[in-house]
Amino acid sequence: MPSYATALEQLVKARGDIFALRHLLCRIGFSSNLHHASRTDDRLLYPRIRPYISIVSSRKHVPDAKAILLSEKLGSGIRGIEKALTAGVREAVGKGVEATVALDHYHRHENCQPRLVDVMITANEAQRSFLELNSKGGFGREQLVHSCVVWAHCDMALFQMPRCTKIKPRLARELRQYSEEAQQKQAITEEGKDSISDMVLWVLVMGGIAAAFTEHRHWFQTRLRRRIKSDARLKSGMWAEFKWHVSKFLW
Repeated sequence: MPSYATALEQLVKARGDIFALRHLLCRIGFSSNLHHASRTDDRLLYPRIRPYISIVSSRKHVPDAKAILLSEKLGSGIRGIEKALTAGVREAVGKGVEATVALDHYHRHENCQPRLVDVMITANEAQRSFLELNSKGGFGREQLVHSCVVWAHCDMALFQMPRCTKIKPRLARELRQYSEEAQQKQAITEEGKDSISDMVLWVLVMGGIAAAFTEHRHWFQTRLRRRIKSDARLKSGMWAEFKWHVSKFLW
């Protein structure tokens, strides 16, 4: 929350006068709506304030060399199976990558990093796109990607909610449920098998973190241990190899 306060202060200084109050109230209401929807799994109530313009296209973030390399890596696992995804999922992931890269650049304080307020607006738009996806409609690869990547990224990786919201226990329960359903319905097929396998590995890591103080902890630990032992690509047991596989999914 201190980061949000800093971003809102930047927004007020940038707008000034009565426009500052108008934009400030809109942003506070919108941010509160996003936090509530993430915590309760409810639908968003507030409409978009204005059409979204990419932080890169608008030149509010000019990526340096490190940012360009990071943007090429993040989401690359999703791009390996994008033919099976809807435009909504691809768009949400793209916005998530932009927000994550901009946030990383801001925290590095190097080469004209973007303003925090612009990063916050981009992050809010990415989160809105994630939350607007229909996670209840059917099952298959689309559903697997949505449940495993979108929820984990939206509620933990980029938008870390306060502990009092109890999002992590809910997230652990949902990730376990979707993972079990995916296994039962054999959502992992030969096409894009490696990318899906890496994604499931990433999900087990994120789910294990979320389940740290829940009854699901042992389940995630056991599944992660089995997957590492059974995956020939991870036989070396090197951390660098493991990190390479899981870091392609918005982490």
